Amino acid sequence: WMLQNLTPAGTFFLFAVMCVPYMLIVWKLVPETTGKSLEEIERYWTRSEQ
Repeated sequence: WMLQNLTPAGTFFLFAVMCVPYMLIVWKLVPETTGKSLEEIERYWTRSEQ
């Protein structure tokens, strides 16, 4: 249906638009890990589960 009614470019545009909210969610909820050791990252996630 999408390829017939939206064309390939329209289908890609729809996909790109739908990716924006997910990108914002990941940007907001996933912590920055640059410069942190694996132990620090693991400590962050295990502390968050409790």
